[in-house]
Amino acid sequence: MHRISLQIIFLAVAAGVMLGGCLAKNSDSNGSVAPAQEYYYDEFPDIAIPQGMEAAKERYITFSQSGQKIGISEFSGRIELFSLVEAMQQYLIRDGWQLRSSFRSKRTILIFDKQDRMCSLLLDDGFAVTRMTVYVTAKLQDGIIQYSVPVKPGALPSTKPLSQ
Repeated sequence: MHRISLQIIFLAVAAGVMLGGCLAKNSDSNGSVAPAQEYYYDEFPDIAIPQGMEAAKERYITFSQSGQKIGISEFSGRIELFSLVEAMQQYLIRDGWQLRSSFRSKRTILIFDKQDRMCSLLLDDGFAVTRMTVYVTAKLQDGIIQYSVPVKPGALPSTKPLSQ
């Protein structure tokens, strides 16, 4: 009788672990992890951030010569890395960005461009949280260097050619 009770308990625990793993995977019919469906816009009006990714208090935001917001924003949250990568790709492409390059590993890099800006994402799979840094930069003409310094909203940083 004691042996049967232990077997039943063992089977119940094993079934619970297996069922929990299946539910936590959140996969679609293709077996890939489904991206987060809810999002918000932070500093940049065309870069959606999945709910669950919290913005860091410190950020560096300025404006390009054309008046577009550029800068660096950091986020962290408890979203699985693969899901975050898939969600960011879908969100940026939906918002008119074109994926230009990517490198996927424990530290993933995604590079997008759009008209006069570029967006680079560095996603890092940490121990307890996933971190994401969003870099938005102006596309520059060949031979132009732009020095960005913190400016007041509406003020524009200057650009100058390399040859001068």
